[in-house]
Amino acid sequence: MSIQKVVEELTQKKKAALESAGGLAAPSAKPTSFLDMTKVPEVTNTVSYLQLFGETLPDGTNPLYPAPPEKWDHPEDIPEADPNWVLDHKTLPLTAAAVLYGHNALMIGPPGTGKTKDVREVCARAKIPYYRFSGMEGLEPADLVGQTLLLGGETKHVDGAIMKAVRHGGVWAYDEPFKTPPGTNMAVQWLAEPSKGDRAVMLYGHENKDEIKVVAHPEFRMFLCDNARGTGDNMDIYAATNVQDASFINRMQYKVRKGYMDYDVEVEAIQKIYPWVLKPLAERMVRLAGLMRQAWEQGSIEMPFTFRELETWSEIMSENDGNIKDALFACYGNMLEDGDEKQILGKAILDVGLE
Repeated sequence: MSIQKVVEELTQKKKAALESAGGLAAPSAKPTSFLDMTKVPEVTNTVSYLQLFGETLPDGTNPLYPAPPEKWDHPEDIPEADPNWVLDHKTLPLTAAAVLYGHNALMIGPPGTGKTKDVREVCARAKIPYYRFSGMEGLEPADLVGQTLLLGGETKHVDGAIMKAVRHGGVWAYDEPFKTPPGTNMAVQWLAEPSKGDRAVMLYGHENKDEIKVVAHPEFRMFLCDNARGTGDNMDIYAATNVQDASFINRMQYKVRKGYMDYDVEVEAIQKIYPWVLKPLAERMVRLAGLMRQAWEQGSIEMPFTFRELETWSEIMSENDGNIKDALFACYGNMLEDGDEKQILGKAILDVGLE
């Protein structure tokens, strides 16, 4: 018997022994199932992506979300929909899911990408109250949750910025929260709990001991919208950013990273909002914006070129008899330093054919 045949027989005997002892599982005829979706609680009252936004996703799919309540304590806080808003299908499904499933979320991305705008427009179309608040250095816990003051000879608790949403439900959009000192943000940490039943805020010093702990309305959720992710600014471009406590950031269930819109979407947005900007010009404007953003990301210039600059550029052109280049410098170019920065802009102007 050849050595090869002996090795094969020994291998088969060893394999059979392992299988009989349970040490080697026989291959399964079917792939392993990891989820049993029949056990997921059914959402009976739903609203579709198409119903909310008037479009399906580019691939034709139409996600379903839980329908929001029909009645709110403060319906006047539901924003009006902006008819000129252009949908960014890359991140909108995730943003809509966070809002409509009632999750807390963190959305990060460069300046002027429309982070808070998207949250606002989801609320407008889903008919959900929307409260926007901006973070900044110097804010104290009392600014967020409130404090007890002496008013008319009596001590009285005065609510802070977040409490209307906490008490009555809705989306609290916290714009630039990481500009706020981390100790201040810890005052609302309980509101970031994943479990809705655990979301609460403590009003220490309240004159009524029974009202010190306020359990959040079941329809309360917060959306943190910032340029950085709360761990500091490694690029040194967001100087006012504070390092936050990781326990606050990690409580956000959804994390959404929103960049600038795709080229064709941004061109469409400019034309939709500013009909006097014809497509050939809109295309050149967006290409120039892309070149300047690339230079900014590489550290060659210090000023980002956001969608807000595209909007202002379009506005100023309507005010100065359509002078394209003058409008560009009025909204952006005059911020750049003489030398390398203006040379980069000049090269971009030539490259896109706006000279």
